[in-house]
Amino acid sequence: VWLVRRAWWVAVLPAAALLFNLGYIASMVRLPDLGVERGYDLRMASLNVNGFRRLGKRAFTAREIAHLAAREGIDVFCMQEFQDDGQVPADSIASFFAGRMPYFVRDRGEAVLSRFPIVRHGSVNFPQTNNGYLWADLDLGRDTVRVISVHLQTSGISSLRRRFRKAHDRDAPVDLMLGEVERNSRRRVEQVEQIRALIDSTRYPLVLAGDFNDMADKLSKSLQHERTQRAQMQAVLRAIPAGVIAVDRGGVVSQINPEAVRLLGLRSGR
Repeated sequence: VWLVRRAWWVAVLPAAALLFNLGYIASMVRLPDLGVERGYDLRMASLNVNGFRRLGKRAFTAREIAHLAAREGIDVFCMQEFQDDGQVPADSIASFFAGRMPYFVRDRGEAVLSRFPIVRHGSVNFPQTNNGYLWADLDLGRDTVRVISVHLQTSGISSLRRRFRKAHDRDAPVDLMLGEVERNSRRRVEQVEQIRALIDSTRYPLVLAGDFNDMADKLSKSLQHERTQRAQMQAVLRAIPAGVIAVDRGGVVSQINPEAVRLLGLRSGR
């Protein structure tokens, strides 16, 4: 009766608007996949464990990480810099995780722990570096999933600065750090190409995880740290009323404040 008394297009407009916007609605609202087989709910974690030394003793650190993994319901755990010793061997470390993830493979510094059976595994050590990757094929029942735990080349800035400060008692210059980054960037590209070849040759689902060592971020932080240190040092030297001259182990002047310049009769900037 309402349609008879009112214009028919008033009732049709809402239905037409809904019809024309079905694509947008489908993209915004997740509808159930009726009759479609669901995928796997796989909880994964990746951590550079740094030899299990972050919390003190190796066994204590490993247990704490295992408790966290169990609390979070982790199914597959990729680890980098997995190191053991005579007191706490690799099998003992793996036993801390065995309640949730009984399957374990390890090669050099890479390790994979899994709740699912590991049917195959292999590893590659990148040339001219301690980095590498470990791959493991997991049997999930209906399918096989390959997991790759990788530790890519870092920028090398941190170790360069430690070596340079130990040898010269001052921070490494920027041009030396940039050269180190350039060399390690080339190594990093070669490492990524090897991993890409493995990914392209894999026939089933694959998960890539690990420590990718963000070189750009580390370089930016290192340069910013150096600039901050230099600015702080210059501010302190300018505030000292007496003349101050600092030399490195080679006898080269590394710092001189304005008062020392004035007393020695030097021209500023020289």
